[in-house]
Amino acid sequence: RLKNKISRRYKGSPMFNPSWPDDFIELCEFLFDNAKWALQKDGFHIFLVVMLNGHIPIAMHELRPIDRSDKIRLMIDIASEVRVINADGIIIISEAWITKSDPDHPYRGASESPNKSEILAIQAANKTGKRYAASAPITRHGLLQNKAKLGPTTLFDNKNMNILEPVIKVWT
Repeated sequence: RLKNKISRRYKGSPMFNPSWPDDFIELCEFLFDNAKWALQKDGFHIFLVVMLNGHIPIAMHELRPIDRSDKIRLMIDIASEVRVINADGIIIISEAWITKSDPDHPYRGASESPNKSEILAIQAANKTGKRYAASAPITRHGLLQNKAKLGPTTLFDNKNMNILEPVIKVWT
């Protein structure tokens, strides 16, 4: 019954594509395309962590950090799980706040900035050193701002992905 309800709600989702990518970067792009589709369908996207063995998901978690320090603690917990289950890849997809750096407030996070904007972001890494990071700006609309439209996807610097550092340390 639930399966039928999900199939009806998400008919047309890229996730139901019968071919699953076997390349890490293609998998990241595939999952990000699905996340973009889901965000536009539902108006939001959870903070999703996918752990991989090769290109196969072996664990998934929804994280709900209450602040930046809690996000760091949760990622340390994720790194411990990566070690225990011997995951060799990780993908994080979530909504996020971004802002330009402000020299008058160098320690203020994006979520506290009055000039913040919202994105859907993906950050991914695997044990072999492959990295992928991209984002798409979110524009909210509708009576309760519960509808979302995405702008074009932009690749961004994937050398320093602080959120993934605890996991990358497990692999080094």
